[in-house]
Amino acid sequence: MRYGKVSRMAGLISAALVATVTFVVAAHAVQTIRTPNAITTSFSLNQGQSTGAISVAANPPTLVMGDTSSGNNLGLSDMTVVSASGILMWNGIESAGGGFTDGVNNGSPGVHMMFIDFMHCVDIEVNSSTSFKVVNGCLAAPGPMQGQVTEIW
Repeated sequence: MRYGKVSRMAGLISAALVATVTFVVAAHAVQTIRTPNAITTSFSLNQGQSTGAISVAANPPTLVMGDTSSGNNLGLSDMTVVSASGILMWNGIESAGGGFTDGVNNGSPGVHMMFIDFMHCVDIEVNSSTSFKVVNGCLAAPGPMQGQVTEIW
């Protein structure tokens, strides 16, 4: 009879141990998912015009996606931008086979970051160490260039 009680007690202790380990492992497996911030800026720019400053969030990597949706000058591009310690850093892919783009800038305005159209004349440029702007440099394309830039951080 004693063997049966010891066996039952060992089974209960084992079950309690398994339950405890399961809860400990499950507690460490919880993952926090944060909803990202996002902002979209639409533009319609005549030749030579530019948007105002489009700010980049301070410190976190920011995904910047841009597209142009005007007539036969469609295009899209994306890059990751970081604004930290008084500099703007970026890398990404330019539209229409333009290849890779990257750079570091201390806020000197007008520096090319990436083209977002097929003809490579709608340009995202450095505005400051914390912002960029979209510029329509299309001299051959009549009418305004339209599109949008989305930032996710």
